[in-house]
Amino acid sequence: MGKRKIDIGTLRFLYVHSGNCCAFEGCHNPIFEDDGTLTGECCHIEAFSPKGPRYNTCQSDEERNGYDNLVLMCARHHKIIDGNPKKYSVELLKEMKRIHENQFYASQLKATDRMLYQLQIDSERYWKNLKRRDADDDTGYKMMIEEQNISSLMTNIEEIYETLWNLIESVTKSSEQLQIDIKKECEKCGIDYRLFDTIPYYENSLIHRDWEITSIGFPNNMSLLKLKFLQLCVIMLEKIVKHDPTQSNMDLLEICKQKLEESHMNAYYLD
Repeated sequence: MGKRKIDIGTLRFLYVHSGNCCAFEGCHNPIFEDDGTLTGECCHIEAFSPKGPRYNTCQSDEERNGYDNLVLMCARHHKIIDGNPKKYSVELLKEMKRIHENQFYASQLKATDRMLYQLQIDSERYWKNLKRRDADDDTGYKMMIEEQNISSLMTNIEEIYETLWNLIESVTKSSEQLQIDIKKECEKCGIDYRLFDTIPYYENSLIHRDWEITSIGFPNNMSLLKLKFLQLCVIMLEKIVKHDPTQSNMDLLEICKQKLEESHMNAYYLD
């Protein structure tokens, strides 16, 4: 699952170019009240969640939470545009955003720490809802979402990757053992296994069963998955370091770069 939290620099940029006003045409409702209370909402033009309005499967999480895909609106108009995605298309909303923000491009509005904090709280509401769903589940089979930093999450994904490789090797060995196991079962039942030898090898479904899947399909896709995952990590961390250049983030970026380079050097399709 992607990262729902919107970068604080993006939120600041959105607010400065909003004129502290809902972007819906003709609406003058504020985003923040005079006392600094947040009454507006940060809206995704193309939804963050797969079931949301105007969801774009081709977008990355970074693009979904990027400035170009976000617009500040009052709660009323946020509900209106999401309730009628056919009428309020991506093109219409982007044009609405462009026209509105052009009015305030040179705006000197300043987002206070309190305002930015409230915007972040609003963007994190999604995660709280997911946690509440986990807490309310009593089946005992729910896959829980835990709070993790980038480093621990990457480690978990790599562990799952290694587990998948082990499972694939087990399936491969099981497939190779199939003929031997069938022979044993035939002997138990008094069936002459040599009858199978009369079947031409190209018609015998037991010979090289699933060979292309286990020997080509699985390895190729697993290697590609690792390569793409590391590529995503490097791109993501490069963006993070620009806004939060801590030593830990920079160290993690260098580790991922090295892993990506090593994987890329050995990444070849099997045929």
